[in-house]
Amino acid sequence: MPELFPNIFIHDELSYRVFKNLCDEFFDELYIPAFPNENEREPVENIVERLCGRRLPVTQMLLVTDRGRVAAGCIADLFPDASTLHIIYLVVKDEYRRRGLAKMLLDEWFNWVAPDAKDMYLEADDPDKTAAEDTSFDPATRLSIYARMGFRPLHINYVQPPLEEGLDYERNLLLLYRSTDRKGMKERIRIFLRQFYRNLGYEDSPELQKMLDDVENCLIYNSV
Repeated sequence: MPELFPNIFIHDELSYRVFKNLCDEFFDELYIPAFPNENEREPVENIVERLCGRRLPVTQMLLVTDRGRVAAGCIADLFPDASTLHIIYLVVKDEYRRRGLAKMLLDEWFNWVAPDAKDMYLEADDPDKTAAEDTSFDPATRLSIYARMGFRPLHINYVQPPLEEGLDYERNLLLLYRSTDRKGMKERIRIFLRQFYRNLGYEDSPELQKMLDDVENCLIYNSV
């Protein structure tokens, strides 16, 4: 196989319309099968609305293609007030794994798409709370892969808010971070968490307040 690079960037309505077939392929063949737990899977129409709407947080997508087919893809939300990238979905097709595509996609966000961002967050199943058969990828293996990419677990009792009305809070996830500057990071974490919950309509949630309290006492390390 030839060496692959991210070559499709979707960031507004025009780019979505131009690459709609590839976006549909990513959602249907990679995204939905990779997140069998519907509490962790945002409705596709909500993601597309943000991609086209250019509202905060800024949602963007990077795709890697090979001979006209999607090999991998990554969707991220940019929170400018917190200098933060939230990697919401990262999927590599089975036959393209172990080629460094996941790390390459994450590096692209920091180095090209959002070079001013200081922090990057992503969620991963907690191996202590998630059985391997309940997810599409072994949680312990996924965690070790992210560790090699420079991600550390944030030691708070992380709870993901419901991603859609009718869904539940998700309590089996770890919040991982990768940062270039730990100075002021606790305040950036708080800004990110508040905006994340507010955007989904849960700004008054007691779960949010518990996490904000946890942030004050957690240890932060430079990770890249």
